[in-house]
Amino acid sequence: MPLLRGEEYVYGPESSRQAGVPRGTVTKHVLRDSVVYPGTTHDYWVYVPAQYVAGTPAAVMVFQDGAGFVNETGAFRVPIVFDNLIHQKAMPVTIGIFISPGVLPAPTAAAQGRFHRSYEYDAVTGRYARFLADEVLPEVGKSYTLTADPNLRAISGSSSGGNCSVIAVWERPDVFRRAVSFIGGFTHQRGALILPSQVRKFEGKPVRIFLQDGTADQNIQSNQDMIAALDIGGYDAKLVVGTEGHNSKHGGPLLPEALRWVWRDWTVPIAKPVKSFAARFVDQALDWELVGSGFAAAGGLTVDKAGDVYFVDGRTKRGYRVDHASGKVGEGKTDWLPEYFVETGTRRVLHRRTRRVVHEGITAPAGVCLSPDHSLLFVSDAVKRWVWSFQVQADGTLKYGVAFHRLEVADEEDSGAAGLTVDTEGFLYVCTRLGLQINDPAGRTSAVLLNPNGKALTSVTFGGPGLDTLYVTAGDSVFRRKTKRQGVFPWAVLKPPVPRL
Repeated sequence: MPLLRGEEYVYGPESSRQAGVPRGTVTKHVLRDSVVYPGTTHDYWVYVPAQYVAGTPAAVMVFQDGAGFVNETGAFRVPIVFDNLIHQKAMPVTIGIFISPGVLPAPTAAAQGRFHRSYEYDAVTGRYARFLADEVLPEVGKSYTLTADPNLRAISGSSSGGNCSVIAVWERPDVFRRAVSFIGGFTHQRGALILPSQVRKFEGKPVRIFLQDGTADQNIQSNQDMIAALDIGGYDAKLVVGTEGHNSKHGGPLLPEALRWVWRDWTVPIAKPVKSFAARFVDQALDWELVGSGFAAAGGLTVDKAGDVYFVDGRTKRGYRVDHASGKVGEGKTDWLPEYFVETGTRRVLHRRTRRVVHEGITAPAGVCLSPDHSLLFVSDAVKRWVWSFQVQADGTLKYGVAFHRLEVADEEDSGAAGLTVDTEGFLYVCTRLGLQINDPAGRTSAVLLNPNGKALTSVTFGGPGLDTLYVTAGDSVFRRKTKRQGVFPWAVLKPPVPRL
């Protein structure tokens, strides 16, 4: 911790130039006409350490609000700190990229431009990480050899830039896995207050997060909420709290400590934590297993009495069978059809035996599933965040329909909700863009299992003789995973226990 002298935090020696320490170089650049942020211009600076060797991949660290962080007389003095820590081997040979938020230039001198700082930094999406991965890193990579290993990529910022850093590793751990946030605020500016809840629910991600804030900052409560969630989830995370408000008087002197912590043991890959709420449903140390791939559009999963699984290729219309014991895929076709089905284009739910339309009007009905006792019918909506619940009548008609099960949905995207299945306790498993969402019988999302290949899930079923293995389809592939729960044969009738409310 930086020393507090009187009422001021004092910079340590690593924030000042030291004799005998090689100095890196800093150059300024401009990125114009972004694809992710059309028409915008971003100023950026590139720090290259003296130890960099062309052709040898260097670690990468990106800083938001780059002009402030790259300034050697500013609050953070990053080039000086980098020089000292790299010389001490307290962090890897790291190229720093310091980027300013985008500006859409005004069309004329009499008009004002559009300033993108909050739009880029506060949005709870993977968009900004995609901008860095697809545009900024490749551009810098034209001149320098940058690592492609996300374990050796870090990102940092202050205030909204701190939010951005945490959001980037959370949304895209395939791009960045280390984040340092100074006086970030996980509040309702653009929805970041959902992040602590997601951290608790989502299957663990291999990331390391350092947070800083002060007791006089309005954001302190949100950082305490975030570290509590990270601790519950078993994440490698740390919150350092000072006495300052929404400024850099504490964070600037703290930077060397933060970098030492986030880069420690950097040759060892950051582990995926296994303590989130998803641990009630799966062993998070065991990942999805690929069953088969190369299909045009795999979907329509179902199971037979032996626990073997069937699916179809939606484009070729060919049917396939997965032998559960061996995991081998061959051609095959199930002779079982569900009692209800949907027509997405006409927005209708139909009863197969009578061919009657039993409901109309859901925006984009995509998947159907009966509750274990067949008293309720669940219908997913591919656009909105709700799964509908209807009570099934004796003649197959539906009554008392409500938008009941609430799903997690990314900003600026539809839910992509599709296939459904249930377990013996009445929990509902929903295929979505974000992953396999598991809702309790009261309609609340209890956990989210991550997509195995980054593609939206389309169908799901329990398989195996004990119905204790989840099968899912995602794009051109089929995956499976052992669970701690037991499924229900879709034609069987089983009364689930009274749920916890």
